[in-house]
Amino acid sequence: MPTEDNKKNDDQYSFIKEQIVPKKENKTKKFLVLVGTTISLAIVFGLVCRIVFEASEPFADKILGKKDTQKVITLPSTSPGSEKEKNKEDTNQNSTSKGEKEGTKQNDNTSSNDNNDNNDTDNTVDNVQQGELATIEDYENMFGELRTLANDVNQSIVTVTSVVKNVDWFNNTAELTNSTSGLVIFNDGTKLFILTNKDKLKSTKNIKVTFSTEKTVHATYVSGDSNLGIVVIAVKLEDIPQTTLDQVKVAKFGQSYSITVGEPIIALGSPNGYVNSMDTGIVMNEVKNMYITDSKIELFNTNIADNPNGEGVIVNLEGEIIGIITQKFKTDNNKYLNTNLAISKIKSLIEKLVNKTDQAYFGIVGADLTSTTLKRLGVHAGVYVAEVENDSPAFQAGIESGDVILKLDGSEISSVDTFNNILSSHKPEDSIKVLIKRNRNSGTKQFTFKVNLANKK
Repeated sequence: MPTEDNKKNDDQYSFIKEQIVPKKENKTKKFLVLVGTTISLAIVFGLVCRIVFEASEPFADKILGKKDTQKVITLPSTSPGSEKEKNKEDTNQNSTSKGEKEGTKQNDNTSSNDNNDNNDTDNTVDNVQQGELATIEDYENMFGELRTLANDVNQSIVTVTSVVKNVDWFNNTAELTNSTSGLVIFNDGTKLFILTNKDKLKSTKNIKVTFSTEKTVHATYVSGDSNLGIVVIAVKLEDIPQTTLDQVKVAKFGQSYSITVGEPIIALGSPNGYVNSMDTGIVMNEVKNMYITDSKIELFNTNIADNPNGEGVIVNLEGEIIGIITQKFKTDNNKYLNTNLAISKIKSLIEKLVNKTDQAYFGIVGADLTSTTLKRLGVHAGVYVAEVENDSPAFQAGIESGDVILKLDGSEISSVDTFNNILSSHKPEDSIKVLIKRNRNSGTKQFTFKVNLANKK
């Protein structure tokens, strides 16, 4: 029989007696499994949706008429800060610098030839200062360098042909073709954009582009500007064989603000009326302003032979485009001179054409006012209205030739450039308030007009 001591011991250690307890579920593990399963299913669902959407997007766009979104394109250019300084020293100083450069190159040889190198340099400088004549070989080398530069730039130049179909009196279909030069200005990864002459492009529906490899492909019309007589067309990269594409370069735009009188240039494209022709010369004058509808451009002339059918580009000796040959802006002063659109002033417009940006149309030809005229008119800023185009928004609003535009939407107008900048910030069909000053025999009055802008064509 158990004693009292045994009973006490049993009671004392009863807490360690084994008990069978039902196993608890691991709730944390179950939760993690559920979350993992949900995430996996979400990933699978997302991938399936993406595949379905991408496969069906072209069909949906076609049905809904959705337009392709295009990134804003900026043309390649050389910034003013990166341009090389123009050497304005006289011929002797230029020649001396050339001799010094040659001497510097020779000094890179071994030390044993240093004395000979210095003597050669001194002799070169002395010969130049004495006016030693260039040889025929020197001329050949010079023109050889020009040809090499021209060949490089010509990789950016193509032939653009428009085809117009006509029916004669005997119901026979005849194709009339007209060819001009074009300049490759941008590659967006899917298309090449080409700048060309609007007047020579008789049809916007049937356009062909021929590259230097003689490969011809179809092109589409993008946008144009009647004021300047230029248009932009595009060619799909998939239509161009790789062997041809390897021979194509995008043109580089320079800065026409820095051109100087007497600067050497090369004319390429069709400067004498023939496609793929070439001419050389110099810049004859500084850039001159010309006022056109709602804007102002800059022109300069060269001494290359002028041709009524001439077109193409003007290139500096860095291979950069600084001008577009034009026949639209001839006056009595430049009637028989090669005339060119200065590229810096129209570069932003070309970018708008590439991007198909709608441009607001106001409808005046303005002019900047001198300080003397401003003082006589009793104003400190304004733009003179030289002409109002018929049926333009300005005409319909009541603006007249001879008015002075003082403000647009409350902003003071100090020049035609300011006027154009404010106008460019608006869209077609926008309304804009115009404050003008009008001088008449009865006196001077100020008027405010509301102009409903149109779409520039």
